[in-house]
This record gives sequence, C-alpha cells and structure tokens, in this order.
Amino acid sequence: MKRCFAIFIFLNACTFLKAQSTAGITGVRDTSYNISNEYNKHLKSYPNLEIAKEIYYQNITEEKNIIYCVTKERELKLDVFYPKEKTKIKRTAIIFIHGGGWRSGNKVLHYPLLQQLAALGYVCITPEYRLSTEA
Repeated sequence: MKRCFAIFIFLNACTFLKAQSTAGITGVRDTSYNISNEYNKHLKSYPNLEIAKEIYYQNITEEKNIIYCVTKERELKLDVFYPKEKTKIKRTAIIFIHGGGWRSGNKVLHYPLLQQLAALGYVCITPEYRLSTEA
C-alpha cells in the first residue's frame, strides 16, 4: 500500500513539474520588436546606422500572405520570394524565421534581405508563427 501511495505522489509531482506556465499568454501578438525600435535603440552607439530599404527587383517574384496553417484563433501565412527566371535546375530554398525570441516580431522584418537573396537565385520563405504570447 505504501508503495502504491509513493508511486501516486511521484506521478502527481512529475505532472506538476512538467506543467507549462501560462502567465505570459495574453492572446495578443506582441509587436514591440520592430525595425524602428531597434534602430532608435542602437543609433546613439552607431550614428551611421541606416535602415535597409526594400528594393523591388524586376527579376524576382514575391508571393505574400499565402495561408499555410489554420488554427482556432487565426490563419498563419507565409511569404515567398523567388527568381522569375524558369529553370530545370533545383534551387536552394531558405526558410527564414524572424527574430524576437519567439515573443515578438513578424515575417516582414527581413524583406530587404530576402529580396536580395532571391535576386541571387535562392527561393526564400518567411513564415509567421504563433508567438509565445498567443500560444
């Protein structure tokens, strides 16, 4: 009987220890990590800092807001940048997950980089995902 009771206590303790905290889940996307905030934060230390501008290359195709997953809360979308030129050679694909520590940010943060990589012949995919404040 003592052994069964000890196993019961152990299993309950393990369940409690594995439980994920839901304290930070607000159901609202955190947009505090963005280019403007980061620029302003680093400008004093780097006075020549500039924000990269989007360049619309004529030799690339941009497909934006393609739905790749549907949750109860919302549709998750991705953007794809790729060369317009057709080829039979397989291209290298880069899946670019935006920064923000899984808590903030969005898929548009790195458009200039993805546009340049696509112009060099890569297929670039940047998905949005549910941030830690949402899920």
